[in-house]
Amino acid sequence: MYPDGNDIYFPDATKIFSETIDLNFNKPATYADHERNDSGNVEENISLNLEQATAYNDRGLAYHRAGNYEQAIADYSAAIKLVPSLAIAYSNRGTAYTVLGKYARAIADFSEAIHLNPNYASPYNNRGLAYWLCKKYEDAIADFSEAIKINPAYAFAYNNRGNAYSDLKKYPQAIFDYSEAIKISPDYASAYSNRGDVYFTCERYEDALTDFSSAIKFNPNEASTYNSRGKVYAQLKNYLLAIADFSVAIQLNPNYIAAYNNRGNAYYKLKNYEQALADFGKAQRLKSAN
Repeated sequence: MYPDGNDIYFPDATKIFSETIDLNFNKPATYADHERNDSGNVEENISLNLEQATAYNDRGLAYHRAGNYEQAIADYSAAIKLVPSLAIAYSNRGTAYTVLGKYARAIADFSEAIHLNPNYASPYNNRGLAYWLCKKYEDAIADFSEAIKINPAYAFAYNNRGNAYSDLKKYPQAIFDYSEAIKISPDYASAYSNRGDVYFTCERYEDALTDFSSAIKFNPNEASTYNSRGKVYAQLKNYLLAIADFSVAIQLNPNYIAAYNNRGNAYYKLKNYEQALADFGKAQRLKSAN
């Protein structure tokens, strides 16, 4: 399931958060009170501080996207020191803390961004994702819902709320949210894949097959989607097509233990025991190495 973005598979953290958390370049800041300095040049100093803070925020984004999260946090913090009311810097720093698994700090930053700008949808979505990762699904749903209320065309928030509903086994609500995300963004591969997971759980195999195929169309390089579609083919007893999909998953991710096991099971069903044993053995070796 992709929080965006469960077999439960997480792509690398950088991909997860690039697809689900909103990072924000410079936008108009909302200022709290500023004290007058000795020279009395309040407006000039505010303008200079905003310019410098924006530069730190934007450089932090560059570090963030390069995977240098600690340096990104340092730059966001510098921006906040210059302009303590810069909501986007709090929100962006929260995203970096989220990627690092520092959820309490992330939630605190998103909450401050919301306090500074209550009509800012992104921090609600991002705080909701942090709650989701902490398995606080009801809190996550509340935040995703608020983000959607502020921005009804917020596909990420619909997808993420769908994930929370799915974890609570509220499958009709999850399907509705994924469908809304797809309606807003028809090429949203993660939403198709997530809806496919729910259809698979609900034994709606033809619907799952359609969704996984759509997800592959829009993102042909995601190993887990081939594995998921292969599981549908196996459930439908189309083992040759299942093996083909598991093989693509393995080609994309040579260390994909579940795909080796799944392909081994498909070979076993076809009484190709030699290939089955080879796949089961490879899966076991990978598992032992980890």
